[in-house]
This record gives sequence, C-alpha cells and structure tokens, in this order.
Amino acid sequence: GMGLGTPEPLMPFSTWILWVGPILVLVFFQATAEELIFRGYLLQQLAVRSPYWIVWAVIPSVLFGMLHFGDRPDGSDIYYIGVTAVMGLIFCTLVWRSGSLWPAIGLHVVTNAYALTIVTVDGSLVGTQLWVFQKVDFVSALQMQLGVLVVILIALLSPLGRIYNAPVRPEAGRNTRPTVEVSS
Repeated sequence: GMGLGTPEPLMPFSTWILWVGPILVLVFFQATAEELIFRGYLLQQLAVRSPYWIVWAVIPSVLFGMLHFGDRPDGSDIYYIGVTAVMGLIFCTLVWRSGSLWPAIGLHVVTNAYALTIVTVDGSLVGTQLWVFQKVDFVSALQMQLGVLVVILIALLSPLGRIYNAPVRPEAGRNTRPTVEVSS
C-alpha cells in the first residue's frame, strides 16, 4: 500500500488566511477561463462539426491533459496527464448532462482551490497550501487518483449520472451533441 503518512503544516494559519482570498479569486478566473476554452469554445466548435463524442469530448480532454505536461523526473507525467485528461472528460460529461458550463466550472474551481490552498504532496506545486504530505510516491498516488476518477467518470456516464440532467431543459443529456448556455 501507499502510506501517505500525516500531513505536516506548510505555513502558519495567520499567513495562509491572508493569501487564501486572493488565491481563490485567481483560481476562479483560471478555472473559468479553462472551462470557457476547453468545454465552452473547443467542445462547441467540435460538437457542431461532429456527432461523435470521441471528437467533441476526447480531443479537448486530451489537449487539456497535455497542457499539464511538466517533464517530471520521477516518470509521473503520463499519470498526471491521464488524471487531468480524465478530469477533462468528467467536466465534459457534466456539460453534456446539464447543458451548462456552470457544473464544470464549479467542480474545476473546487478541485483547483483544494489543491492550491488545503493540502498538497511534496513535489507538486508546493507553497500556498496549509498542509503538505512529505516523501510521497507520486506515481502511486497518481495511479490511485486515476483509478478513482475513472470510477467517477463511469458513474457519471451511467444511468446514475442522469441526476445531472437539468430539469429546466429535459432534452439536455439526451442529445447526441452537447449544447451550452453560459448564462444560467
């Protein structure tokens, strides 16, 4: 097994509380911009040209994953790309199910905010979090995360995922192609 151990404090709470607000504002704009580009513009442009999800969901998600390539020395890059690409597919599924970018924006903001403000593992964007796990086998951690995300994606794509169909637009999620309204 992969023992993470106990997270150690990374910075005093008094310092963290001064930075958390500005970081959350930046995360909101960064994650929203990525959603507008990858699940808004790119997904929409591909969806009007192709009815096949492999085109409008997989291409933006793989590009989103590739954007997170960092040439890490421990060989974890392929798993990091995999994790972010599967997250991209989860975001695509939320857009497809709901007919709105907001669920994807919300989840993206929450996951990035958590990773940048609450807890991190040594060697992964360390510096703005309250706690850090030291000496983590990053490859094992990412493999585990990838497995969990694939299970979540399968659940969202299964009939269980229909709970995300927007009641105001009952046709959402049953279209062969996603349509997005940015305003709620």
